[in-house]
Amino acid sequence: MAHDMNWNRSFAVDGAPGAGVLAGYLLIASGVNAGNAALSTAKALGFVGVTKEASDARGYVAAALAGVIDVIAGSNVTAGNMIASDANGKGAPVTLINNGTTVTQVVGVALTTALAGNTFKLLIQPQIGLS
Repeated sequence: MAHDMNWNRSFAVDGAPGAGVLAGYLLIASGVNAGNAALSTAKALGFVGVTKEASDARGYVAAALAGVIDVIAGSNVTAGNMIASDANGKGAPVTLINNGTTVTQVVGVALTTALAGNTFKLLIQPQIGLS
């Protein structure tokens, strides 16, 4: 029997409801309230997905949980880079090293190249590494 997998979901956004609380094409993490989402502000654990558009007036945001989606680059990104969140929920390259001591939440791999502030295609592939 085949099962349909829905890799998109709406989340309530932590904080004050309102249109545009979260912009589109940003990385989101688990919110303080169970089941909610918040802007991802670090390479730490908790990545949930990527916002597909700005949050609505009710304080909900649609997010992609898997697949390929546009993400705003927080710094220059080259196709093939492993990507983590910067402090503003934007995608930034991260270098993983075998002897690192910082646990890093990698959100996926850049499929295209972009300058900081522009969007790039991200293949969502959450994983844990050391940096």
